[in-house]
Order: sequence, then C-alpha cells, then structure tokens
Amino acid sequence: MKKKLIRALLCLLILIVVLAAAAIGAMSYQFHRSMPDYSGDVTMQGLESPAHVYRDENGVPHIFASSMNDAARTLGYIHASERLFQMEMQRRAGQGRLSEVLGSDTLPIDKFIRTLGLYNLAQSSAEALSPEARAYFQAYADGVNAWLSTHANKLPPEFMILGITPEPWQIADSVVWGKLMGLQLSHNYKLEMLRAHLAQKLTPSQMFAIFPMQSGIAPITVSPHSLQKVENVPDALDQLGHFTGLDHGASNEWVIAGSRTETGKPILANDPHLELEAPILWYLARIVTPNYSVKGATVPGLPIILLGQNDHIAWGFTTTGSDAQDLFIETVDPDHDDQYLVPKNIDPSGSKPFDVREEVIKVKHGFNVTLKVRTTRHGPVMSDI
Repeated sequence: MKKKLIRALLCLLILIVVLAAAAIGAMSYQFHRSMPDYSGDVTMQGLESPAHVYRDENGVPHIFASSMNDAARTLGYIHASERLFQMEMQRRAGQGRLSEVLGSDTLPIDKFIRTLGLYNLAQSSAEALSPEARAYFQAYADGVNAWLSTHANKLPPEFMILGITPEPWQIADSVVWGKLMGLQLSHNYKLEMLRAHLAQKLTPSQMFAIFPMQSGIAPITVSPHSLQKVENVPDALDQLGHFTGLDHGASNEWVIAGSRTETGKPILANDPHLELEAPILWYLARIVTPNYSVKGATVPGLPIILLGQNDHIAWGFTTTGSDAQDLFIETVDPDHDDQYLVPKNIDPSGSKPFDVREEVIKVKHGFNVTLKVRTTRHGPVMSDI
C-alpha cells in the first residue's frame, strides 16, 4: 500500500513538472515569436516608393523614405512591432477603457477621463486637422494597422495574458496622447484650490507677494463648505499619472551660447522629469526624406519627434506652470435639481439645465458601470465622481 502511494505521488510530481515545463515552453514560444524582425523585406500597401530602415549599434531605427507620409507609415509599423502593448494601454487610458482589461482598480481613472470627455475631444481635434496633417497621421495609423494585419497570431504575450485583441489604430488614438500629456503635466487645478484657500486667509497684498504674476486673476472668495465639496473629488489624476508615467510636472531646459562652446554652435540641454518605466516612454528614431531630416525622441503611438533636432534647430519639452485650468463652483437651482444658477444676463430665468449624457464603462469580471455626466456652460461637473 505504501509503495502504491509513493508511486502515485511520483506520477503526480512528474505530471506537475511536465505541465509546468509545457507552460514555460508555451510562454517562451509566445514571447519569442512576438519579437520584432530587424532584417528582411516587408510588403506594405500605401507606400509611394520603397522605404529603407537601418538600425545602428544601439538599435535606433534610421528611416529613409521618399516622403514624410511614407516615413510616418514606416514609423507606425516599427512602433507597433516593438511597443504595441504600451500603445494599447496608452490609448485605453485616453479612452477611459482601462477597466475593460484591468478590472475595477482602474475605475477612478476611467470615470475621470469619461467625465472630461477626453477621447471625444481627441476625435474633434482629429477632424479639425489640416488636410496635410490628417494625411500624415492617417499614414502613421495605416502603418500600425499594416503590422496588426500580418501579426494577428504574433501579438505580445500581454495580449494573451489579458485575453484582448487590439482594435485597428485610429488618428484619435494618437491625438489623445497629446491631451493626456497636457492634462498630466499641468496640475493647475490643485493650484487653483490652494489659491482659493489662501484668499480666505490672506490680505490682497499678501496674495500678491505669493502670486505676483497672477494678481489680476485672483480667485473669488468662496465658502469653506464649497471648497470642501471640490476637495472630496477623488484624485484620479495622480493614479493616472502613475499609470502613464507622466506623474511629475517638472523638468528643466537650458542653452549654452555658441560663444562658450568649442564648436561655436549653441548646445541645448533638456531633461523631462518623468516616471521611470519599463519600457521607457520615449522611442528614439531618425527620419530622412529628400526635403527633410529629423531625429530625436518619439512616443510610441505618435508620428512626431517630441524632443529632437532637424537640420536647423533643436528643441526640448518642459512644463511652465501656466494657468491652463479653471475651477468653478456651480450652484444647483433650489427649485429645479436638474438646473444650475446663472447670471440674469446669461438667462433671464436665472438658471440653465445641465447637459447630461451617460457613459457605460465595462469592467472586467464585474458589472458594467453607468456614469451620468453633467456639463455646465463652464465644463463637466467633476464633483459627481
């Protein structure tokens, strides 16, 4: 009886080892088959002429194309081949669709982004692009989708783990990232609240000493009760910042004159203070066309060089602490809870109805969440979340 038990346990152990080895082998196979190709030829529709990509000793791609649109199409293909999952999560953050794949932990982010209507704004901005810019962004999207169409069975392992399939790339998926950066790197609304608090405690001259450049736009004093309502809004912006790697709102940028360098040329130094990530936010690339040459740091998902240089100038990227956001305290009409008070010159009745829309947020392993978003003449009502 003892020998049978030992034999059974041994068989069970062997089975566990075999299954573990099979699982490791499957994951290893999935990992390696999703790795990008660094050599060979690719047939891609839409190219005006053949484009060539060379990688230097650091793996940085150098793209040589007959036009900027061909270069954008090629860059989109390369971005997708190396950073597709990063691109997927970035656009989901901008769409307010993280909870579909990550569950309820990211609901505060999705509610925040849906309330702002960030992706709707990105779609409007995409429609407003000039014909040339729109063609350029579309070429980039076509390049991403060209990779997707030929690598449906070679996706990064994260897609298999989460059980998701990437949708075709849209122009708005690129545009929304710029809006996320603008939102994350300002943090201006926190300063608005701080100034409103201080205005209750300090004299005008003291306020001017602290905010000398903003004396003409001092906040109207509001009651502490009203401020408390604003402060009770969950700070999903911080959670979003940790997720996107755009948590820090500081950086530096400076220039040395050519008169102080050995080459006689000026030197630009730029240090964006962003989160440490793996993979990093940036993706280095060089683009060369018959009429244009540019190199520097791109962000996967965008067809532009955010930090870099062309044949004439160099540029960096830093935040300036600009007044980019405003907070308004709205008062609900005591006689009509679906309306808010406005000055008589705005509406003779003294109130206007809220604009209301519903957003349905899908949650992985959970119920769909219906979010009612109210909007006033000043913008979305943040205290509802």
